[in-house]
Amino acid sequence: LAAKTLEAHQKLITLFSTRKMEKLYLAICHGRPGTTLINAPIGRHPVHRKEMTTLPDGREAITEIQVAACNDKTSLILAKPRTGRTHQIRVHLKHIGCPIVGDSLYGRAACHERQLLHAYKLAFEHPITGSTIRLIAPLPEDMRSWMQKLCGPSLCAPVLTKY
Repeated sequence: LAAKTLEAHQKLITLFSTRKMEKLYLAICHGRPGTTLINAPIGRHPVHRKEMTTLPDGREAITEIQVAACNDKTSLILAKPRTGRTHQIRVHLKHIGCPIVGDSLYGRAACHERQLLHAYKLAFEHPITGSTIRLIAPLPEDMRSWMQKLCGPSLCAPVLTKY
């Protein structure tokens, strides 16, 4: 998001910090994470300083995970972070043993040229008018292709419009 005025910018910051910004991500991950709530604190990795990890004394991090489709090796998931930690979805999926396909930092050896994580939907109250804004980002072609493999061409649209 980008704000046109300082006032709008400050109000957007407040929406993020007070968790009034609804975010929904799509991801293709290894395995079957199940529909779950991951509540695992996150902090800087003690050895690999560019990475984040789950730590008992880390900052609160909560992510809702819902499986939309799966096969024997991968799952299409919807991830809704309740908190906003750096790399939160990626770290949480690694934590439960279901890293994102193509994630070279938190996943397995690259089996795709990029991580299959997509910021799909953002909903919030307009900082000036107060009206509800819902933004949906079109799917990249590589994710659309993976989704069609997982849920079939005719099932992808209903999966997405449900959320």
